[in-house]
Amino acid sequence: MHYRLILAVLPFLQVCLGQDMRSVTEPSFPPACTQLAANGGSETKLDTDRIQSAMNACAMGQAVELTAGGFVSGPLQIPKGVTLLIDADATLFASRNPRNYDSNTSQTCGTLATSSGGCVPFITANRADGGGIMGYGLIDGQGHLPMMPGGVASSQSWWDLARAASGNLTQNNPRLIQISNSDRFTMYKITLRNSPNFHVAMGTDTNFVAWGVKIITPYDARNTDGIDPGYSSNVTITNSSISDGDDNVAVGGNNSPGAKNISVVNNHFGDGHGASIGSYTLAGVSNILFDHITIAGDTANSNAVGMRIKSDVSRGGLVQNVTYSNICLRSVRAAIVLDPFYTAGATGTLVPSYQNITMRNIHATTEGTVKIQGHDANVPTTLLLSNVQIDNMKASDLTTSYANYTLGPDPVSFATFLKGNGVNVTNNIITSNAPYACPASVFSPVAGELFAGADASTVQVQLFTTKAVAYAAYQKTGTLDLTPPTGTISIYDGGTAIGSGNAGGFVSIPIAPLADGVHTLTASYSGDANYAAFEFGRLVVQVGTGLPVPSIATGGIVNAASFAGGGIAPGSVFSIFGSNFGPDASVQVVAGGVRYAAKVFYGSDGQINAVMPADVPLGSAELTVMNQGVPSALATLSVPQSNLGLFDVVQNYPGYAVNDSDHPAKAGEIVILWGTGLGGAPVTVTVGGQDAQVVYAGPQGQFEGDDNIYFTLPAGLTPGCGIAVSLQVGGRPVAGPSICVGGTNP
Repeated sequence: MHYRLILAVLPFLQVCLGQDMRSVTEPSFPPACTQLAANGGSETKLDTDRIQSAMNACAMGQAVELTAGGFVSGPLQIPKGVTLLIDADATLFASRNPRNYDSNTSQTCGTLATSSGGCVPFITANRADGGGIMGYGLIDGQGHLPMMPGGVASSQSWWDLARAASGNLTQNNPRLIQISNSDRFTMYKITLRNSPNFHVAMGTDTNFVAWGVKIITPYDARNTDGIDPGYSSNVTITNSSISDGDDNVAVGGNNSPGAKNISVVNNHFGDGHGASIGSYTLAGVSNILFDHITIAGDTANSNAVGMRIKSDVSRGGLVQNVTYSNICLRSVRAAIVLDPFYTAGATGTLVPSYQNITMRNIHATTEGTVKIQGHDANVPTTLLLSNVQIDNMKASDLTTSYANYTLGPDPVSFATFLKGNGVNVTNNIITSNAPYACPASVFSPVAGELFAGADASTVQVQLFTTKAVAYAAYQKTGTLDLTPPTGTISIYDGGTAIGSGNAGGFVSIPIAPLADGVHTLTASYSGDANYAAFEFGRLVVQVGTGLPVPSIATGGIVNAASFAGGGIAPGSVFSIFGSNFGPDASVQVVAGGVRYAAKVFYGSDGQINAVMPADVPLGSAELTVMNQGVPSALATLSVPQSNLGLFDVVQNYPGYAVNDSDHPAKAGEIVILWGTGLGGAPVTVTVGGQDAQVVYAGPQGQFEGDDNIYFTLPAGLTPGCGIAVSLQVGGRPVAGPSICVGGTNP
């Protein structure tokens, strides 16, 4: 999939305004400095070094892009100005080996101990100004699977360890992402699942944005907070779906300068402890906005919370100027909690004070409890309630003391229950307005993304469920996924339907040709037996004039393996270098008066990778790059029968291990070369000057356009690395890679 600045997709200009002092607009994917393809990463073959090395070498303002497949890594660090970009069909798995996360020599990560801090996070962004984590792909913390100390599966998962913590013992589990001391860090579109501990924890950060982030983890996965802004300022969390086993969002004020100017707006919360502040507030919390939030709990989850401010005398401070507005709740046991006695038996002099708290347009459509307390007569909680409705609420559902209420101008359903020790009510209700509208459809645990397709004739749709199955149920069924949507997705250009397709995770939907001009595309889901119908997405596309003209660099059409010229063989993979291509560009080859479409599987502004059609005739041809209807000038190239280029990767057989100093090939074993452009030509191989028997030379079979050459390693070679491999392909010399040779097999 392609995730760069798409020339046909204009910036999405929705602006988030709230307690964040900035005007925040939708981010975009930066250009990639390098791409990394999956190569069979596992607990015994981690991808840590190559991902980290790529990020360390990347220029600020660019991204390391993980393409299709699975990557397994130990802890990573995001450098300043660099983005980790994960494609839609790529997953970055966190290692399950606690030894990879040990923060010191005591090796307490993955154990219960009297203190936490035994683990470093999976991803750390410290002083990573301008960096980010983005993409339509997935980061999976694997908290549900058995830990693998030393590479051997244990009887406990990270979540089992968290469940076992009690008394003075706490679990030492790694956080998924820790962001500290960073300015302008951005999380965009990424999906996070199954963190061993907090998903995203922040320290003293400024100007942070989380836009379109999805967090999907079971409600009974203990201490798996969604996004915790910590004691940061100018923070926006928006257009995101968060469902987890603890606070969905928790604002804290543990350290100076405290937390302030934070907007949590236009989000869907599933399971979890809701929109929270605390429990550490000693450095102060101020100017916080929770607005347009849906909180969809689970009737089986007796621990669900809606809106909560929590602290106690061991960690309390001033919490002021907090607004909760336009919020819908369903199946949430504790709808409202303002609690200055969060920890039973807490001691200290840091008295929590909750001042100028506003709740407006709040509607819980199922019964839930309300707890609003001040600390004492000298430190009462002050708040304003207007249009606050808790359906089916009874007097016994309310706990309140030492609170000064101002009600109105709109109704409060439990106004007559507001009585108790230290409770004062100023009733300014003057309307009979209906409760804030919360139709059942807004709670449906499904959402979608709409983005550009491989070319102008398609769009891509990501339809996903926003909750996970309970961990207890997973232990019986083996799946964390809800039943997938089965309805129909329709694409609209304004009010006109231009395409449709069946739901199914990531799908490509053909659309009708678009006329020149600017088009705003949207999507809708029909609904099914499990999920309500809904509308989603906004993709602005410009077709025809007004786009930069693509330009192919001189000598810019090369073999994709060797990056050498000499022509492109039919059926081989090739690269085009130039400018103004765009990730949605198409490639056409003209030969013998016939036009052929090359299959493009990667595109950016400056590079395209494609497969030359196998039926293009040999000889001379012309090629053009088309970006949203705007063609490049024709470039001339030759189409020979064969022009082999070799990739760097070499494997040993049996076992398919990558040939290196730890895995040298031995005499009599088979060595596998990867390339493209062989074209059926005969191949001879020499290794270290000795002839090798070629066992097979031809198409790889699984990956379109790739070729494999299998040869048997001759005897008598001196063990070591840097042994030269040379080839003759159709009588033409081709420089091969160097390999590592070990001792002779018995």
